[in-house]
Amino acid sequence: MSPGMLWALLLAQLCLAPGARAFPGGAPSSSCVAMRPMHDGVRSQTSQAPYVITAVATNGSIGVPFTVRVMGPVYRGLLLQARTPGGATRPMGTWQGLPRDTRLLQCDGRDASAVTHSNINEKINQTFTWMPPAGGLTGPIMFIAAVAESREVYWMDIRSSVLNGGLSIQSGASLTWLTASGSLLCASALRL
Repeated sequence: MSPGMLWALLLAQLCLAPGARAFPGGAPSSSCVAMRPMHDGVRSQTSQAPYVITAVATNGSIGVPFTVRVMGPVYRGLLLQARTPGGATRPMGTWQGLPRDTRLLQCDGRDASAVTHSNINEKINQTFTWMPPAGGLTGPIMFIAAVAESREVYWMDIRSSVLNGGLSIQSGASLTWLTASGSLLCASALRL
């Protein structure tokens, strides 16, 4: 076989071989439901994620922006959404005021319903602004993310605490809604 023929075969094999996919410009919309990075041949970490998502309403009231933070070591990739707890896969609300190196993503046909990375620059402790749906929150909400430290190392299903009516429900706390004169009142007790 001639050297030219060998080069042609090698080139054909390279062109036809399945490529390793990663998305340096951000997660595609096809990642929205499963929130799984499409890093071919790489599995999610099974250890506890070193990242934490915190969320709080700007002034503790329903219908106002939430400040959402992704905190932990340096990361390069991100997919972040707000969802109702209990296995829901549809994003809620919209995102605005994004930090550098991130962009909005359309999920479930809804503009600005998720946030992803816009490049693979290092990111750390980013803060985002999330707006509830126009009709307000009608129940609990949580923020969920997939975070990639690198192409080979990522965690899925990183969740904030569940939030109810703009108030964070921390582990070890109980929250009870009462209806009085058509108003929602919140009674909370911390279990020590």
